[in-house]
Amino acid sequence: MKNIQCMKGGKIFEKKNMNEKPDILCQSGVSLDLFGRNNGQFKSYPSILTNKMLVLDDKLWRDVLSQFRSYDSVWGFHFDGESIDYYPWASEYKKLRLFDVTMGYNRQLYDWITPGYLLHYVPNITNPSLRLSANNVMVMKKSVTAYKNNSEITAPVMWINGNCNAKSGRTEYMSEFMKHIDVDSWGACMRNKGDLPPDIIRIQGGKGDDFWNLNWIQAKMALSSNYLFTIAIENSLTYDYVTEKLWQPLVAGSVPIYLGARNIEDWLPCKNCIIDLRQFKTPKEAAEFVRKVATNKSLYQTYHRWRSQPVLKQFQNIINYFDYSRKYSMECIVCDMAHDINILGKNPYSNIRKILSSLNPFEWVW
Repeated sequence: MKNIQCMKGGKIFEKKNMNEKPDILCQSGVSLDLFGRNNGQFKSYPSILTNKMLVLDDKLWRDVLSQFRSYDSVWGFHFDGESIDYYPWASEYKKLRLFDVTMGYNRQLYDWITPGYLLHYVPNITNPSLRLSANNVMVMKKSVTAYKNNSEITAPVMWINGNCNAKSGRTEYMSEFMKHIDVDSWGACMRNKGDLPPDIIRIQGGKGDDFWNLNWIQAKMALSSNYLFTIAIENSLTYDYVTEKLWQPLVAGSVPIYLGARNIEDWLPCKNCIIDLRQFKTPKEAAEFVRKVATNKSLYQTYHRWRSQPVLKQFQNIINYFDYSRKYSMECIVCDMAHDINILGKNPYSNIRKILSSLNPFEWVW
């Protein structure tokens, strides 16, 4: 069992001196994270925290969970990392209403929003001293006419993709797109390149595709920095689902050619910094536009003007939200609610409403 140390209100306990102690101590463990009191004699609370790895199919919902849902239990659900398209039950209201508090990337479905892949890249987007300047970006780029004379970088567009059967249909889209503009494909899908360039292999720390033991993220971004554009098509085209496919090229200095979240404009840190594939009727039309931008230096530079400007207010609001919400955890919220019911005999729902209200202390449109 794992000890969960929390403060009242669902905040994570952070010990700053020897005399500080948590307000509440719970324990969690097993696949459903059953919460209990840690007082020498373990006593289970009827409170659980589950995540997307538990497949909440109709049989489990009907035969187990819905049968044992009681007025004095507290249930939390944490969905993170993957798209709802791959876990469709995670958007079913009938099943979500079993849980008192839900956490996930989609603001239309969940009480509390996860940062997904964003926070790792925030400093290089928001901090002018870390962000690539427009001048630095242009120094890294070659003239589009020079690509044919380079043995490694032979196109204005880069694409790296490992999932060739994504629900977004990106492989099919790229198959048509690549008929109308040169694209260097370094991934598993429609690969037309050989080994990575030697300097990228050095950054990666060796050859191969061992994601966990090689510095693949930095290598991918370094490779992207050589290109005018980087394909950024998500695994699925769902609301609020924005991943590193957008953030990495923005940070690296390559213009993302984006298709993904239906509301991507809510998440962008800048105006006119991506090529939005929704604006084109066909892949051919999109490719022709990209080719036009690639051959017009002045037009291309407009996509990097944001680098000398503050980020958009809506993006700063998102960062403020995640900076504030990281003080809390789903474990501590469930622990706090279970404590209110089992120890204090209180109704926890006014408290959880207060917590969720405090987690949105700024103007982020919901």
